[in-house]
Order: sequence, then C-alpha cells, then structure tokens
Amino acid sequence: MRKKILLLASALILSVVVNAHDAEIDGIYYNIDSENKTAQVTFKGNTYQDYEGEYVGSVTIPSIVSYNDQDYTVVAVGDNAFGQNQITSVTIPSTITTISETAMAGCADLAEVVVSAENEYFASTDGVLFNKDKTKLILYPIAKEGTSYSIPDGVTALAIYSFSMTNLESVVMPNTVVEVERYAFYGAKKLATITIGDGVELVGVCAFAACDALTSVILPASIATIEDAAFSECPAISTITCYAKQVPNISVFAFFSLPMDKVVLYVPCESMDAYKSHGVFGDFVNIECIEDTPTSVDAITEDVAISVVGGLIACSDDFVIYNMVGKNVTACNGSLPSGVYLVSARNTIKKVLVK
Repeated sequence: MRKKILLLASALILSVVVNAHDAEIDGIYYNIDSENKTAQVTFKGNTYQDYEGEYVGSVTIPSIVSYNDQDYTVVAVGDNAFGQNQITSVTIPSTITTISETAMAGCADLAEVVVSAENEYFASTDGVLFNKDKTKLILYPIAKEGTSYSIPDGVTALAIYSFSMTNLESVVMPNTVVEVERYAFYGAKKLATITIGDGVELVGVCAFAACDALTSVILPASIATIEDAAFSECPAISTITCYAKQVPNISVFAFFSLPMDKVVLYVPCESMDAYKSHGVFGDFVNIECIEDTPTSVDAITEDVAISVVGGLIACSDDFVIYNMVGKNVTACNGSLPSGVYLVSARNTIKKVLVK
C-alpha cells in the first residue's frame, strides 16, 4: 500500500504533459497566448522531467515579457513550472492571477515565496504563500528555516501539498481552519506534533500519510469526514483521540497500515458503543473513554500569564494540566514528554506546546 500511495502522489504531482514551451526569455520558459497577449510560466520541453534542474537559485518572474516584438502580460505559473528544480526563492509580480497547485511541488531547496504587495490574488508572509485575504495557506516552502510553525488565525483551508515534505517538527492550527486538503502534510517525515484546530471538519486523502515521526492524533469534535489514507503509513502513531460524539464519515483505508491491535483509540464515553460497532473504528482493539475534562479552548484571561521553559509549564494563577486524552498530568510538570497539553486556569483552558 505504501508503494501505491507513493506512486499515486508522484503521479498527481508529476504526470502533467502539455505542449512544449513557446519561448525562453531571460532564463524563464513561457507558453504564449497570442490572442489575449498573455504569458504563462512553464517548464522547458514537453514534460518537466525532460529538463529537471533547468531552474536554479532565485527566480524573479517579470510582469511583462517581450516576444517577437510584442509585449505579453505574465498572468500564470503553470502545472509543474518549477517542479523538482533547485530553486531557492520565487518572486511573484502583481500581474499573476493563477498559480497551479503543482507549480512548485517537490522543490526541496525552496526557502521562500515573495509576492508583490500590489498583487490582488496572492500574498506572502515570511516566505509562506497565501491567497490574497489569507484564508488559504497555499505553500510552506520545503527548505524554509525553523522546526515549528503556528498557522495564522483566519486561515480556513490548507491547500494540497501545502506542507508536504517539509522539515517541520510541530505545527499548530488555529480554530479557524475547516479543511485540511489532500496531501497537505504528505511525507512530512519529521512532523512529531500536530495540533488540529477545533474547527476542522475535513481531513483529505493522504493528508498526513507518511508522517514517520507523528506519535499521536487528536481529532476535534467538529470532525465530520476523514478520507482515504489520511493517516496511513505513520508507524509511530500510538494514540488517536476523537472528540466527535457523532462518528465521522471515514474511508475504510483512512488508517491503513496502522497496527489496530496496538494503537489506542480514545472516544467520548457516550459514543463508545457507536465507535465499537463501526466498520472502521471498530477495528481498533483498544477503545477507551475520554476522561471528563474541559473541551472548549478559549483564550486565557489577559492577566493570567502562561509560559513554557525547558519542559516546565508556569502560570501566574492556580492551574491544572491535562494531556490530550483528558488525564490530569499536573504532577508531571517539568518532566512532561514533548506534545500538546491543555492548561486550565480560572475556568478557561488553553493549548500549550511543550518541546
């Protein structure tokens, strides 16, 4: 199955075949639309595989190119335009209206994407590519420095391949995220901790497949759909916690390759029977009840300060620490394993990350 998943992912990313490029101008290849006087950035040759490595280093896409004594507006970055090339950065001009979801797929050296502030369709923050209103995170570059990342509040969707093959070890989603699209974190082999936002409803095909270091999965009460191979080929997963009281719609292959006799599934006590009798969740040998602990995660009152230093959680008020399956672990403060915890203070609760 792992081989099939790898082949499927590769096919989706790499198999696009289009006509040969029309022009090469200052080291960038284009398809020319003479009727509309526009140009699209593409790869050299008939397929991108023919000339891997053609693009190297920093690439600055111009807004206008001249070809055969005619000016053309550059409006798009096409399928696999820079795929598998050794680019380190891409600068997007104001004229770009379309960027293919595979335009920069597999660019292992890409550290940043910079978008003109005048572009009306896309934006970038610290080298990360978003749509203009920053409701969709399109691409976190594979070679971007850092081992942790907090997705900005207001993002509602994580695009296909958005974090695929990155070197991040921990990612925190805000509660505004609703959809984790297919292959979003595929092959992020160092990802050990993922905080899935409390608003997520959909986890797409292979969204977390082949995340070798991922040890636990916490699905919020909002989760409604889990698609094919969403958490397949994740050998380190030992616990899955699902807060949904109504059993989510789930593909029979969502947890393919997980040892169902060893991974512990935690579910709401009132829904135990429904999960145990379910055609997919029921395959888990060990299904346990989530302990009774606060489930809403609100901002801690401003005058309550929380910090984490060297694995020790400190708070300016009386507090209790829960792990993500609801167990009180306050007594272990200072020696807590890396992961996400819930800190309860003054009748509110906040997620914190211990590295």
